[in-house]
Amino acid sequence: SLEIIDNGRPYDPTKTPPPPLAATLDDAEIGGHGVRLMQHYLHDLRYTRNGNENRLPLVMRAA
Repeated sequence: SLEIIDNGRPYDPTKTPPPPLAATLDDAEIGGHGVRLMQHYLHDLRYTRNGNENRLPLVMRAA
């Protein structure tokens, strides 16, 4: 597991829908695909805001 902590503006990636999949790579939108990858590959993805900190623990199941 890995926990990302920053003091940027609040942003909850667990509430952000990824952009629609494009038919081809040339038609794909730029941005937002990291959310799709996290939702697909991570076992547990939770966001919390603690004071001025964003906390995002990333838990991946062992193969």
